[in-house]
Amino acid sequence: MNEILMQIIVDQILFLDLSNDDVIDPDTAVAQLEQIVYSLQKLSREERTIFTAYIDQHIIDETNQDRIDTLRSIPDSLFRP
Repeated sequence: MNEILMQIIVDQILFLDLSNDDVIDPDTAVAQLEQIVYSLQKLSREERTIFTAYIDQHIIDETNQDRIDTLRSIPDSLFRP
């Protein structure tokens, strides 16, 4: 997977998940997150592994606990059976 595209996806997930209701309507945020999840569930096993490793590396570099918590939740939210 392309790192730039992975970064865009992660940034969008973080924005949608962590923005308060004054920034984005909660229903809109949920709808967009669901669309991202739906699209990413089409990744191959290898692509999922690469994306999860990318997220793990992103967690190491992150200092904000809210962002860390959201990042940790991404693989389970995306790839649970």
